[in-house]
This record gives sequence, C-alpha cells and structure tokens, in this order.
Amino acid sequence: MKQTYRNRSKRVEKPLYRTWIIFMVAFLILCLCAICFIMHQKQTDAKLADTESEPEKMQESTPSAVKLSTPLPEQQTEAPPAQTELHWLRKNLDKEKPMVALTFDDGPYTPVTSTILDTLKKYNAKATFFVVGNRVPTYSSIMKRAYDEGNEIASHTYSHAYLNRLEKKQLQKEYNRANKKISDVIGSNPNALRPPGGFVDKKTKKTIPVPLILWSVDTEDWKSRNAQSILKRCRTIRDGDIILMHDLYSSTSQAIKKLVPRLTRKGFQLVTIEELFYYKNVNPKSGNVYTCAR
Repeated sequence: MKQTYRNRSKRVEKPLYRTWIIFMVAFLILCLCAICFIMHQKQTDAKLADTESEPEKMQESTPSAVKLSTPLPEQQTEAPPAQTELHWLRKNLDKEKPMVALTFDDGPYTPVTSTILDTLKKYNAKATFFVVGNRVPTYSSIMKRAYDEGNEIASHTYSHAYLNRLEKKQLQKEYNRANKKISDVIGSNPNALRPPGGFVDKKTKKTIPVPLILWSVDTEDWKSRNAQSILKRCRTIRDGDIILMHDLYSSTSQAIKKLVPRLTRKGFQLVTIEELFYYKNVNPKSGNVYTCAR
C-alpha cells in the first residue's frame, strides 16, 4: 500500500511542476513584449516630431520648395507658340527677279542634308525640307541647323504613308504625329505638307489643315541616282517653279553643288515655299494643292 501511494504522489507532482514552468515562460514573454512595445512607441514619437519639423527644414534648405500643405499642380503640355512672323520668310528679296523653290523630301539625313546646307549657305540660298516625322528624332540636329539657317521645315507625314489609302483618323494621326516631332525640335508646327508620292484625294484635302505642296519640276533623283541626270532635268526651270528632290542620296547633294551656282548666275533667287508664295502673291489655303507659283 505504501509503495502504491508514493507512486501516485509522484504522478501528481510532475504535472504541477510542468504548469509552473509554462507559467514562468509565458510571464517572461509578456514582459519582453511590453518592453518592445514601449521602445517602439518612443521611436514612433521621435519620428513624428521629426516629421512635424521637416517642412521648415525643407524651406530653409531649398528656397523654391513648395509648402507641403499646397498640392503640386499637374504638369501640362502646351502647344508651341504660333509665330507672328515666319522664321523662313525674308522681307528683303527683289520681287521683280525670278524665283525658284528647291525642295527636298524624305529626310533629314545628316550625310546628305549637311552637304546641301553647306552649298545653300555659301550662295545665300534657302530651300524647303519636307521631313518625315519618324526620322526627326534620329537626325534632329541637322534639321535644327536647317531651320536656324533660315530654311523652311515642312511635313512629309510621320511614316511616309500614302494618304489616299488611309482613313480619316489615320490621316489625322499621320499629320499630328509628324507635327509633334517637328515642333519638339523647332518650336512650331509646319505650315505646309507634301503628300508622299503626290497622291491626294478629296478626303485628304478635307482632312489636312494646311496647304498641300506638289511640284512642277521632278528631277527623278531617286530613280537615276546620277548628278548629271538630275542637272539635265533642271535645264528648263522657269520663274515660280517648285523643284522636287530628295536629301537621301549623295548624287543629289553633288548635283546641288552645281545647280545652285548655275541658277544664281542666271538671276534666280532660291527661296522657300513660303517666300515664293509671298512674293508671287499666292495666298495658300488649307487643303488646296499647289504645284508652282504661276
């Protein structure tokens, strides 16, 4: 009987001992949690104090800082300001002398465009560059140079798309995207557009809100790629002509080296499209097609 009682006593004491250990561990955990909470609260209070003084520190270190209580205005993209007097319109030309407009499509392209600009500058001649919008970012520097030297920058659409094959929304997209690329560089939208291939239909005329410029002399420089062939096709140039070329081919830039001084010796003034229309009393209207100024 005694042995049995002792065994029962041990079985009773063992669970009590385990309960006491669990209680102590739980108490220690609660104490640690309380300590962590107090420390976290102190850190939060310190951060709040720093945040309250932060606007004053920002204003002291940055004079142009805006008060934090004032919301920042949304950034707005403004259209380039309209030019009251066109950059490429010279007012000191002689309207009694013959004029011809050299025009270049499909550029810009630095290796060729730069050589053409060198020749134009040498003889105080100006031209019109009908640029393709998607080429402008790559060759923006040479286009900016052309503009800065008084040459006219006009549109040749964004992707050289044939406009007569497009729907109205596609026409508008081609026009607007090209204008955006051009105005990002020169600060204004072009005032004329040349339809690729010369293809124009009624829908194009109604949709494009600027004059449509074609040509009266086609050098076919894209076809011959030969300077002498280009010069041959320019033998019959007359007052008021618009000459079509492309600043993509070295043969064109080589032909220009001879054509510009040749026309100058004959008494021609080499002008932009805008100048040609201005001095020939042509009032270009949106959607109308022009091949010359006669």
